[in-house]
This record gives sequence, C-alpha cells and structure tokens, in this order.
Amino acid sequence: PILAAINGLEFGMIMTGILLFSQFILAFITASTYKSKITFINIILILSLPILIVGVFQGIWGEATSKLWVSGAENLINSRAYGFFGSPNILGSLSMITIIASLFSFLEKKKWYYLVYLLLALIALILTFSRSAWLGLSIGLVVALLIKNWKLIIFAPFSLILLIIPSIRQRLFVATSQIYLVDATLDGRVWSFNNAIEIFKTAPLIGTGPGSYGGQTAIYYNSPIYLQGMQNGYIALPYTDNQWLQVLVQTGIIGFLSVAGFFISHIINNLRQYRKTGDYISLGIIAATIAIFVNGLFANIWEFGAIAVLSGAYLGLGNYYEK
Repeated sequence: PILAAINGLEFGMIMTGILLFSQFILAFITASTYKSKITFINIILILSLPILIVGVFQGIWGEATSKLWVSGAENLINSRAYGFFGSPNILGSLSMITIIASLFSFLEKKKWYYLVYLLLALIALILTFSRSAWLGLSIGLVVALLIKNWKLIIFAPFSLILLIIPSIRQRLFVATSQIYLVDATLDGRVWSFNNAIEIFKTAPLIGTGPGSYGGQTAIYYNSPIYLQGMQNGYIALPYTDNQWLQVLVQTGIIGFLSVAGFFISHIINNLRQYRKTGDYISLGIIAATIAIFVNGLFANIWEFGAIAVLSGAYLGLGNYYEK
C-alpha cells in the first residue's frame, strides 16, 4: 500500500481495496472465536432465509432479468433470480454456501429443518443460472464424497438429471458456442485474462496495489493502472471476473501465494479434524473451501460484502478446534 501511494495511486482507492479484503479476514477471525459451530451455522441460515425466499419468488414469478446477465445466444432464459443484490451471481454464491452449510449440518445433527434450508437454497441456486456457483458446488461436493468414501462417487452422475431442463442445458453449453467464445475474446473473460497478465508483468512481485485493478473500486477512482494494459488504456472489460486474477495483479506473487497457502492449509487442517473425529461440519467446511475457490475463478467474490462476510464466517468455523 505504501509503495502504491508513492507511485501516485489515490490513498482512498488503496484503503478501500484493503477494506474489501478485510471483510473476509474479520469475518473469518470472528467466527474462529465462536465456540459452538452449529449455533453459528444456525445464525447464518436464519439470516439467509428471507434472501432465499425472495430469490425463489423472483426466479419463478419475477420480471425479466437485464440483458446484461443473459448472453445473446441464450434464448430460453428470460429471468435470473438475484435476491436483494441486483446480481444473480452474488445470490448464486450465497445459495452455494448455504446449501453446503445446511446439508452437512443435517448430516451432523439429523434435524429436519436443515432440509428446508437445503431445498430453498437449491431452488434459488438453480434459478440464478450462475454457472460459477453450480460448478463450485459440484466440485466441492465431489471432493467431500471422495474424502468420505471414494465409492460414493458413483452417485455424482445423478445430478446430471438436471440437464433434461432445456434452459439449464443451454446455460451450460452456451459457453462452448462460437458466439460466446468470440464475445469472451473481444470483451469478456478471455480478454480480461490476457489484459490482467499484461499488467501483472509490470509489478510481478508486490503487485499494483490494493483496489487498483479489476473491480468497482478501481473503476470509481479511475485507476491509472488500466493505462498499463495491452491496448494502451482501452478497456474492453473493467472487471477481471476472476477473484484470484485480481489478487495476483493487485498483490503480486507474494500476495497470491499467501492466499493460496491459506486455502491449502485450511483444507489440510479440516481434513485432519475430520479424520480424527468424523465431524461432518469439518467435511462441509472442506467442501465450502473448494467451492469458494472454484467460484472465485469466475467472479470477483470478495468485491461483494455479502459473499466476503458469509464465506469468511463459514470458513472461520474450521479454524476452531474443540478439545
């Protein structure tokens, strides 16, 4: 941050960038001090309930979603649930974490009301049509199945039954269409990736500074870092649409390895806890860690307080070990 300020970046932008990352850290630390994991999860689920209900209502009876959230190649999708956030991907991320929290809480406590949260969150997630959340949940649960008993993986293909729904099938496979790939190259994720790597090369070790590239903070402050892009300041897409790419550019290799080390160590610690006690909560936290990582490959998840705080709080539970 000091070097970024010395290099002429606005102090307000740097501090806002730091605060965005701090949301996750503070929530993580707070949850780490909470002794009753299941009570904390219950609080999370209760707070998420009205959001899930609104999301389900929007997806089934809501108005058509802005065309900004639907590709031109998707003629079967008119509405994507977005909750109170305005973004279907935020609601998708929240639903993804809620599904994992309620599922593994049910396996741990065998209480029927967790299934209510699970069903609501699953319906909301489907109606968001958020591919990144779908993918994150799928991979997180597959990893959990492999850890629990690798033979259980035979049940994973049953989820493919959802492909009989035309809109879901189109949403998934549109990513391989020529129209989508051309758009991604011109002003989408492919362009964003190439541009971010070009900027990363200018400060590979310590990065360009917190908040300086790839998110709403950088856009608000007209960050000069964009001028270092591969097209001399032309911005086809101001967002990275990739949390880890944003971390790489803003904090360099040092910051990126620190974040990667946190995720790896967190998974290892909870894996040890699960093997020691058979605690389903620890297994769920592993699934959530994987899901959040995968989700971050396609969205700036820490740009939004709802996801930063929720994911930080849930993962923070895995940092407390009962005697």
